[in-house]
Amino acid sequence: FSTSTTGTTAPYANPPMEGPGHRMMWYPAKAAFRAGSAFFEWDKNNIGDFSTAFGSQNTASGMYSFSTGYLNRATNTSSVSFGSSTLASGTASTSFGELTTASGYNSTSFGYNTTASGFISTSLGNYTIARGFSSTSIGVGTIAKAGGAVSLGLFNDSTDNPSATSYNNADRIFQIGNGTDLSIRKNAVTVLRNGNVGIGELSPDFVLDVKGRMRIQSNNNLSAGINLNNGANSDIAAFMGMRSTDNEVGFYGYTGTAGWRFLVNTSTGNAWMQGTLTQNSDIRLKKDIKPLTHTLAAIQQLKGYSYHWKDPNNPEEQIGLLAQELQKVYPQLVKENNNGDLSVNYSGLIPVLLEAIKELHQKVAELESKLK
Repeated sequence: FSTSTTGTTAPYANPPMEGPGHRMMWYPAKAAFRAGSAFFEWDKNNIGDFSTAFGSQNTASGMYSFSTGYLNRATNTSSVSFGSSTLASGTASTSFGELTTASGYNSTSFGYNTTASGFISTSLGNYTIARGFSSTSIGVGTIAKAGGAVSLGLFNDSTDNPSATSYNNADRIFQIGNGTDLSIRKNAVTVLRNGNVGIGELSPDFVLDVKGRMRIQSNNNLSAGINLNNGANSDIAAFMGMRSTDNEVGFYGYTGTAGWRFLVNTSTGNAWMQGTLTQNSDIRLKKDIKPLTHTLAAIQQLKGYSYHWKDPNNPEEQIGLLAQELQKVYPQLVKENNNGDLSVNYSGLIPVLLEAIKELHQKVAELESKLK
C-alpha cells in the first residue's frame, strides 16, 4: 500500500507505484489520483493527465477522464465510465451500468450492454444501439440508425440502411418497436423524415399509412368519422362517418345546403342517396357491341315478386326478382359473392326492358297494319 502527496511534476516522471497491487496515490507529473486496486491499469502509460480512477482495475487514460467501479475504461478526453466493464472511448463521452459503450463524441450510454456510437448519441436500457448523429435508443434491443432518430420499445425493425450523418426523406426518425427478440424485429409505429406515419407499416407512402383495421369512436356528442377539406382555407367541405346512431354510415356535405348526401343502413344494407347516380356508358370505353334480340321472349320467362328478407333487422316488404331465375336468362346481370349469395344488377335490366318494349311495339304496329 502506498500514498504520496508530493513529488516531481516532471512530464516523464513515473508514478509512485506501478504493476499489480492495492494503493491510493497522487501522481504529481500528471496531476492524477488513484485509489483502489489495479494490475497494469495504473501504470504510467495508462494514466491520463488530470484523471481520476477509483475501485478495481479501472482505466482513466484520457485527459480529464474519470472511472470508477470494476473493469471500466475512460480512454478519451473528458470521458467518464461508471459501473462494471463499461467503456467511454469518445471525447466527452459517458458510460454507466454494465458492458455499456459510449464511443461517439459527446455520447452517453446507460444500462446493460448498450452502445452509443453516433455523434452526440444516447443509448439507454438493454442491448440498445444509437448509431446516428444525435440519435436516441431506449428500451430493449432497439436500434437508432438515422441522424436525429429516436427508437423506443422492444426490438424495432433494423432492415433500414440510412446514413448516420446526412439526411434523407425516407429515413426512419421515430420508431416504436414491438418485436420479441433479436431474430423477430417489428415496428408498431414508424415515422419518416418526410412526415409520413406508418402504423404496422415500415415504409409509409402517405401522411398516415395503416396496415390493418382502424377504429374511430364518437366523443360525447360528436359522431365518429373524418372531416375532409381539399382547400387552403380551414372550412370543412365534407364529413365521412357515422350518423348520430350506430346503424347509419355515409357522407355529409357542408357546401351548398348542408346535409347527408349518401347513407347506408348498417343493419339492413339499404342505401339512400341525395341527387342523381350516373354510370359510365361512353361508346369509346366499350367493345364487342351487339344489339339485344329476343328480349320480349326473355322477359316473359321472368316473374316479379313481393317478399320479406329473412333478416329480422329488415322487416319491410320488398319487390324484386329472384336472382336464380334471372341467372338462367341473363347470367351477366347476376353476381355471386364469396359466401355464394347472389345479387342482381337491376339497372342492367333497363336496356332489356327498352328493347322488349320496342319488340312489343313492332308487334302492335304489325297487328294494327293488318286490321287496316
